[in-house]
Amino acid sequence: MNQPKNNIRVGIADPQYLITESLRSILRELPEFSCVGEATSLTELNQLLAREHPDILITDCYALDMSGPGFLSPLLSAEAGMSVMVLTHAVTRKQITELSQTGVRIVLLKTASREEVVAALQAAAMHRKYYPEELLNLLTEADAPPSLREPDVLTPSEMAIVQLIASGLTTKEIALRKHLSTHTVMTHRKNIFRKLNINNASELVVKAIRNGWIDPIEYYI
Repeated sequence: MNQPKNNIRVGIADPQYLITESLRSILRELPEFSCVGEATSLTELNQLLAREHPDILITDCYALDMSGPGFLSPLLSAEAGMSVMVLTHAVTRKQITELSQTGVRIVLLKTASREEVVAALQAAAMHRKYYPEELLNLLTEADAPPSLREPDVLTPSEMAIVQLIASGLTTKEIALRKHLSTHTVMTHRKNIFRKLNINNASELVVKAIRNGWIDPIEYYI
């Protein structure tokens, strides 16, 4: 599984000053991350990428280009290894699917807490997917695409736990991430294993990959 580097270079592309300043403030508190530049337009973003080649790009692609996130695909192709974290005001299931198709694996709303932003940055550093629980719930509604839908037998909270277990987090780490007690997480694990008729985390990962609940590339790098 990928491990984060000690100095992770982050670029910010957002036309809103307060958002940019908030992100810079969070990054200053995280010694493993550094902000290498900002952009408020597509022109400035292209200049930033050519100059700095960041490891992570945080952007509101809908604010930079009203036509949508289509411009992200060539950027991801040109900047091999760069993770894109989309931070926007609102998003639909269709837009999340479109973002996923362009290669974006992390989406946050601008109402996200500091803890969610930090968790998303850590996921981006390890090239993992990250969606907050409110977007997971959106994705798992009945008319979501099958590849993004949770199994009918699991609740949204259980599906979120499945993804964290599959990403390699321990029970204690999941409890800290979800602000739950370890006892509650253990109860979720037992219920998940019982419902899916499995015995351990390895079987869970296999089942999750086969059913398209998680991205298999994360487990073969």
